[in-house]
Amino acid sequence: MNPTKEERQQWWLLCYAFTSMGKAIETCDVLIRQCGDNSHELFPALSLAIHVYYTRPFKRNRGVGSLKADELVPASSLGIHQWLEHFRDGILVHNDAEHKQEAGHPMNNVVYSVVGDRTIFSTSCPRALIDNYRAAKVHCAAMREVFSVELMKFHESFSALMPSSDGDFLLDLD
Repeated sequence: MNPTKEERQQWWLLCYAFTSMGKAIETCDVLIRQCGDNSHELFPALSLAIHVYYTRPFKRNRGVGSLKADELVPASSLGIHQWLEHFRDGILVHNDAEHKQEAGHPMNNVVYSVVGDRTIFSTSCPRALIDNYRAAKVHCAAMREVFSVELMKFHESFSALMPSSDGDFLLDLD
């Protein structure tokens, strides 16, 4: 039996998600090890990477679609999932003035400052606490297990198609 195109796409997304969670975990480790607090110079780049790695399997992908969080993320973990996604969308990646927080104001306000004879433009950039990324690491590891279970189901269904020696290729998405 050959997998349908939808099954091949789901398999690809699950593999992509599994590797994305691994990268998010590795980046959490670096952030926790290198940044004493959220004012460290590496913190913005590392936190951005964590949010992007985590959310990319759940975001639209023109080739294969996206994973549905409501089908894969355990109900007990929806809060951290939503935080990781909201921080990516509303603060770190999509800095549009329309994106509002519960408080009702844009998350990335433009700051115009006068210091002596100079004017300075910048944007405010809320930062999470280091402990949030310790929790994110635990969540990413749990999601990796979820994806692993789903991949094993696929492998059981299509075991005859699984590579058995060097040079074998499993699936063609086309």
